[in-house]
Amino acid sequence: EIRRQREAKEAEERRKQELQRQGELERKRREEIIIIDGCSYQNQPFTKSYTWEEAERYAKNLRLGGYSDWRLPMVEELNKLLTSYKITNSKGDGYYIRKEFIENLIKSYHGFFWSVTKKHRFSSYVWGVYFDSGMVNRGIQSGVGHVLCVRDSN
Repeated sequence: EIRRQREAKEAEERRKQELQRQGELERKRREEIIIIDGCSYQNQPFTKSYTWEEAERYAKNLRLGGYSDWRLPMVEELNKLLTSYKITNSKGDGYYIRKEFIENLIKSYHGFFWSVTKKHRFSSYVWGVYFDSGMVNRGIQSGVGHVLCVRDSN
């Protein structure tokens, strides 16, 4: 009888731990994807820089939150994340980006994020957003920038 009670207690403890683990995974998944105006935005630490071609490949291969249809955003979609004032993260770094994303930005030599929108007159340039200065500008495709992928949420 004592052994059966102990086994039942252990089984209940394992069940609680599994529910807690599932809850933590779901919370983490919700934090990694932010939905704004019908688009899901990737929200993970943006630590690596890519050329534009590498960025497109990264987006095409991204698997996040059970989805595989991620892409580089249009410049207008990145522009929705800009703020008119600088927000400081817990590391003391300031960016012009919505607060939901602030902790996943790191201090880098630039805060440029690629879009898929090409600058028409200059075929080797693509529009992007500098979240460190709050500016929309062009970047040369052979240069480097960060990637923040999006997908349509419908």
